[in-house]
Amino acid sequence: MSNFTDLDALAAEPGVLVRYATRPEELADADLVVLPGTRATVADLAWLRETGMAAAVGRHAAEGRPLLGICGGHQMLARTITDDVESRAGTVDGLGLLPAEVRFAQEKTLGRPVGEALGEPVRGYEIHHGVVTVDESAEPFLDGARRGSVFGTTWHGALENDGFRRAFLTEVAGIAGRRFAVAPGTDFAALRDARLERLGDVIAEHADTDTLWRLIEKGPPAGLPCCPRGRPSADPAPRPAVVSLPASRDRSGGDPVRSPRGPVAATGEPVPGAGDDGSGGAHADGIDLRHHGDAELAPGLVDLAVNVRAGAPPHWLLGLLHDAIDRSSGYPDPGPARAAVAAAHGRDQGEVLLTAGAAETFTLVARALAPRRAVVVHPSFTEPEAALRSAGHPVERLLLPPEDGYRLDPAAVPDDADLVVLGNPTNPTSVLHPAADLAQLLRSDRVVVVDEAFADTVPGEPESLASLAGLPGLLVVRSLTKTWGLAGLRVGYALGPPDLVGALAAQQPHWPVSTPALAALAACTTPSARAEAEAAARALGTWRQALLDSLPAAVVVVGTPRSSFVLLRVTDGIRVRQELRRRGWAVRRGDTFPGLTGDHLRVAVREPTVARAFAAALTEVLETPPATEAHS
Repeated sequence: MSNFTDLDALAAEPGVLVRYATRPEELADADLVVLPGTRATVADLAWLRETGMAAAVGRHAAEGRPLLGICGGHQMLARTITDDVESRAGTVDGLGLLPAEVRFAQEKTLGRPVGEALGEPVRGYEIHHGVVTVDESAEPFLDGARRGSVFGTTWHGALENDGFRRAFLTEVAGIAGRRFAVAPGTDFAALRDARLERLGDVIAEHADTDTLWRLIEKGPPAGLPCCPRGRPSADPAPRPAVVSLPASRDRSGGDPVRSPRGPVAATGEPVPGAGDDGSGGAHADGIDLRHHGDAELAPGLVDLAVNVRAGAPPHWLLGLLHDAIDRSSGYPDPGPARAAVAAAHGRDQGEVLLTAGAAETFTLVARALAPRRAVVVHPSFTEPEAALRSAGHPVERLLLPPEDGYRLDPAAVPDDADLVVLGNPTNPTSVLHPAADLAQLLRSDRVVVVDEAFADTVPGEPESLASLAGLPGLLVVRSLTKTWGLAGLRVGYALGPPDLVGALAAQQPHWPVSTPALAALAACTTPSARAEAEAAARALGTWRQALLDSLPAAVVVVGTPRSSFVLLRVTDGIRVRQELRRRGWAVRRGDTFPGLTGDHLRVAVREPTVARAFAAALTEVLETPPATEAHS
């Protein structure tokens, strides 16, 4: 979202509640949904689809409830969007809610249009590349179109016209079956001027304005150090605004209720190590081991940095979690979940450890064991090494060679290593190691921890060791985060010999896993849920191939990817990642993984429309020469 000021006028109207929505369920009770302006129409439309918001907007319109698209939001409502200018994605499907087509022009349209709608004069402004062509049969609306309860216009600022805003809200209230008490005394221009005056008063009172004027007129003093540009900011995200029209005057007395409003400020390039809690083990050899994909995110960025299945958790699971919350007044009962996990993998319940996320297992291993020679196979998920270092254990890294596609040679593991940790499939390389190779690492005097957090992203889980009981020293770690979209719930489990599981459990507090997490474990390990995960894994393979097929020739795909992400290598990768970020794409940096460099980028697999838009943006970045800047 860029032109969020269009919503200020709505929020200023008495009796109107404006909320900024980021999840599909937040649209459920909206009287009016607004798709605001955006400077990245195609990418932000992909974000709407990825998050399930597009489907929610479609349902809202199908139910005959009011929907307004402004500028970029208007473009999204068309049948198709042809963009060879901004995203260079070619022709993509719009939401198809208005009888219109969009084609991006090289020259930007700039103007201050004047017109009339709903019997009221309207003034606005235009600034856009996208040219909307509306069918002749469509009902006109501010140089845009209206079809039933769906409105679209390229005009910004239209809602700042007091008479039109009140007429529009009255129309919306009638469609939504709500009562809206018009407050004719609202003067938005006066309200805005008053805010600016207050802002000016605050600056005059608290800032050294004489110094500010000297800086404006004469520039900074000579000899100051220069901080070169390197942390590009990102545009705020295209958050649909939800507008509710309570019958405010039907209530007895008092002013109408307002919610705090305003978009979340965008952040720039995340700083490695920022926010480290000082717990130790976070940094080693200059690498921030606690830097994960979520640190790459900021409002306005399409998320290709976090490897969580798009569109998850499914609605049936959300409903189950809500029911579990209602049952959370009592203490958690892990019995049903432990039994379900054991049955799913053909294990005895004594071989199952339930954890608050897979990452907890690595902490428990570090606390419960006293390895003489701990070896972590890299490049891989860095949390196991960080946990071992935090517990004071020395860690040896086994760096897999890139020329072999980062495949493991079991003979490369030191013979006297008594703790070996690796991932399968491996994050971030997406390499799937043969189960037979991993079995060669097992023996009675060694613990081998295999992180299978992404195992269910591979159809059939052909190389999984989770269902192989009785193997000496093997601890398999699993997670519900990736396929089921439950990163915030913190739910996982480990499978291993009863004595090892018991040693780890002794390090846990009582009731370590919450009632909702236990409910998710029980539900997601049923045969029907595992069948759904299998179907998602098969679809993921098709999406991954679509991404690979779309990538420009200058990009090197590392190894043979098998999971929900791919590892890429590009020339001048740090600049490429920053430029992608500036264009609205978040990818995972590679230089915080031991064995990788700044030229490596980990990219999550998303639906083909998103993949093609990303590939087009990456192509544009690679074809654009680096900017040369002179700094004093």
